[in-house]
Amino acid sequence: MENGRACVHTAKQLLALEDFSLVWHLGLGRKQGFLDRMELLSALPRRRVVTPPKALALQHGKLHLCSSSLATLVPQTFASQDPSFLKSRMDQGDWVLKPVAGSFGRGVQSTSAGAADLGPVLDAACKEGMVIVQRRVPCGAQPELRVLFADGNPIGSYGRIATEQGTANLARGAAAVELFPDSSQAASIAQVGAWLSASGIGFAAADLRGKYLIDINIANPGGLATIERLSGEDLTGTLVEQLCGRC
Repeated sequence: MENGRACVHTAKQLLALEDFSLVWHLGLGRKQGFLDRMELLSALPRRRVVTPPKALALQHGKLHLCSSSLATLVPQTFASQDPSFLKSRMDQGDWVLKPVAGSFGRGVQSTSAGAADLGPVLDAACKEGMVIVQRRVPCGAQPELRVLFADGNPIGSYGRIATEQGTANLARGAAAVELFPDSSQAASIAQVGAWLSASGIGFAAADLRGKYLIDINIANPGGLATIERLSGEDLTGTLVEQLCGRC
């Protein structure tokens, strides 16, 4: 901060962020100093930042999906750091355990209400922080769909075939395939796009199983290279064009 302006320090000079037409904070960065960086970025107009600091701070995790306008799209979900509470809510069927604000599929695991090791699994997960248990939505023969959004507009998609452990994250061994939304998913995609636009989030990825919304990634959405590898289509120009329309 210099003279009331948020700046980037280079080897030779200080560059004021307000002098740039668009600022993109890539990922979340180091945990140490995260809130300080968000406070600095909050000095800029919301649409000057690809993903607003408020969204990075409050909408990177999964809890907000259950209390926002998107709640009707989310499978039955409970969250707590109390394993006994979570176990009492898992009445029957298959469930997915995941940390509230994890990335790259870390800590995601599948279980069931009748699993013999459910208690120890919940105990271990809750020692790491608050945990979400979400009723598992079967895909059948269809992979999980990931849709990329630029300024609320869907620009591309692909499928993710989950591993035997139940994670659909490519960093955890899931396989990517070409896949496009079907007619049953159109309303869900439109609702997610409207929510992203209203939140000022410039680049995001949403994961859907059927019409159900499983997650929204606003910090490390990726996917551009995956789509290019699968289809040969480079969506970088489309993304840049959409983002520059915010300026």
